[in-house]
Amino acid sequence: MKTLHSINKGHDGTLQRAWTFFITERQYGRDAVLGRLDYTPVDQVTPRVEAPSNDCTTSKASDIERAVGHIQEQLCAGHGCKTVLLGGDQQSFIGVLRLKQREPAKYENVIPFPGDWHLLVHMLIQINKGRWDGIARFAHEVAGITPFLQPAKAFEVADYQMFKSLYDTVTRAALEYLFAVVPPALLMKPERLLALLGTNKGETALGVQK
Repeated sequence: MKTLHSINKGHDGTLQRAWTFFITERQYGRDAVLGRLDYTPVDQVTPRVEAPSNDCTTSKASDIERAVGHIQEQLCAGHGCKTVLLGGDQQSFIGVLRLKQREPAKYENVIPFPGDWHLLVHMLIQINKGRWDGIARFAHEVAGITPFLQPAKAFEVADYQMFKSLYDTVTRAALEYLFAVVPPALLMKPERLLALLGTNKGETALGVQK
């Protein structure tokens, strides 16, 4: 109910688009939660694996500069690559941007690409805390992960995959339940569904207004 109310209020349409996306995907028989996206593998890719560098961090500008220099030397000078798409966390992404701002000609062949892992971790932490009195506590108890029942405290980043799997399952289950009890056409009209939920107490079947 809170989620639908937020959708009805707007939030720049972000929640509206997210709701419509998941409902549409489920309506056409696609799994947007647990399924994998269809893609065509890129040809002519040669993976290179090197020993990790344990003497540098993403928080020091000098370490980022040294790492980028090493990558340029190995891929561009050593293997003839014209451009390097460099993925990393938020700290390394910002660090590479600063290098490019400081010396644009030297790093013009390096394109920083921000990974979304840290963003997803923090988003999930907020969902876990903000929705605790709704579905979150119930999901934790059913899953049997009672040692983690600490809504006021962020869970450890190391536990992210467990929480992601939990909420993936909850989202998929919620979609299946919605399609079992609500007409699909009504699911595409969250504002109308919200209005009906304001008066419907469970005794009357939900229907679509023509």
